[in-house]
Amino acid sequence: MKRTRIVAWILALVWLVVPCALAETDGPNLVSTGAGGLQATETEAGATEAYSAENGLLYIELLVVDAMEGGAFPLVGEVNFADFLAQRFGVPVDAMEEWYCAPVSSYPARRLHFEMDTDEEKFVVDAIAVWTQPRALVCVLRADADAYYGNLVGYENGEMPAAMEAWIASLAVVDPDGAYLPPEGNWYEITLVADFSMGSGEGETVSYPMSTKEPFSIELLAEGLSVLTGLDFFVSGELTEAGVVVDWHGDSTLVAGLDDRAQREGFFFYDVDSLNWFMMDSLYATICANVGEVDVFYTMEGGAPLSLPNMSASPVFPTDASYARSGLAD
Repeated sequence: MKRTRIVAWILALVWLVVPCALAETDGPNLVSTGAGGLQATETEAGATEAYSAENGLLYIELLVVDAMEGGAFPLVGEVNFADFLAQRFGVPVDAMEEWYCAPVSSYPARRLHFEMDTDEEKFVVDAIAVWTQPRALVCVLRADADAYYGNLVGYENGEMPAAMEAWIASLAVVDPDGAYLPPEGNWYEITLVADFSMGSGEGETVSYPMSTKEPFSIELLAEGLSVLTGLDFFVSGELTEAGVVVDWHGDSTLVAGLDDRAQREGFFFYDVDSLNWFMMDSLYATICANVGEVDVFYTMEGGAPLSLPNMSASPVFPTDASYARSGLAD
């Protein structure tokens, strides 16, 4: 029985340090220092080359998929990445969550997280697409759900999620000779900042790089924070002579409050004050990290003073007063 499996099943694949090239082809390849011994499977329709390995609890696939010429990330073949996964695994698109993924060798990467059932087992899946036109490089990690959620002897302390994160962090893009292959075109990096000061003005900040070809905007930064945290940073932003004006929308988590969604590990808040300070401080810090130190003015719903009566101090932020990182308000 599955529940009798113990630490002997521990992820031998994940901790090997033998570089493993995906395929001997003329184009870029996805490799990892996290696992060796991936075996080629039959080439599938749609010019897909699949290399896979498994140890009973973690299944790993690396796919090379010809992408439509001229298509924009994240197309895979001729379809959107989410639709590609839906077709391949039979999981509806609305069951997939967008999770943050750091650039892979400076290439933009997209990560989707979801659960899937087979006739006998349930799995938790992380799928990563790396866009290197004219092909998409895809990594799929499929973990036994009992092991992932700590319901299996030997995996109670989150070893499986940590192993999957380590595997994703080990991915790299190389040329056919195994050398680093920098991206072509106008990709550039922005920095997302998670600020855990919680209204004190002092505390930990964590930076997350992100590659993009999208035109720079305040909305782009906010969208990145939404993907990173699972919270809704719905805003409109404008660069002015006085600084940056950010208007929080009524359906943002800051204004509307946290609904019944499951909060993500690492971004879990037990009270409204901590959640709201985190959102305001993080967007402020992210703006400053990308445009330099600048005055930021917070408004809501079309230019009204930002008012948060659900917080303990019921702060109101005047439209003509720049936001302070500590979240001080009259």
